[in-house]
Amino acid sequence: MLFRSDSPSDLSKSLSYFDEYCKMWKLTVNIAKTKILIFGKRPDKTHHVFKLQQQNIDIVSEYVYLGILFTRTGRFCKSQKRLAEQASRAMYAVFRKLRLLDIPIDCQLKLFDNLVQPILLYGSEVWGFENCIVLERVHLNFCKYILEVKQSTPDFMVYGELGRYPLD
Repeated sequence: MLFRSDSPSDLSKSLSYFDEYCKMWKLTVNIAKTKILIFGKRPDKTHHVFKLQQQNIDIVSEYVYLGILFTRTGRFCKSQKRLAEQASRAMYAVFRKLRLLDIPIDCQLKLFDNLVQPILLYGSEVWGFENCIVLERVHLNFCKYILEVKQSTPDFMVYGELGRYPLD
């Protein structure tokens, strides 16, 4: 369940209404997985205590919700780095298979588009307005690998040779 509130008192009220709803329908909430994330540029100095089912809820500085990492600053840089790491693991798994097989470049690009790119772009509806350099680096590494060129090869030449565009 995701709650949004502008003040601590409103959040406490929302939590108490939610608690009543859970009691009425005999629902249980896993308090260990329930966290509160307070958005702001600086850490909140005031100590708030929020309770659900007579238990304190932890206040955290970052939280993964539906696979997207949210931080208190509201920026998605860490989330993009996390996605790039996951996509890199998938990309190296594809590399292992490509070494064993002699696959044409267009099929290799299709493998990237179907296996790695969805990981890179997961949740882009939420964070897509951010700078995507970290994610594009994974894309370019794959393209340079299949072309067997140096990492210092200009990016525009790699895009042009493969007829591709940056992910953003």
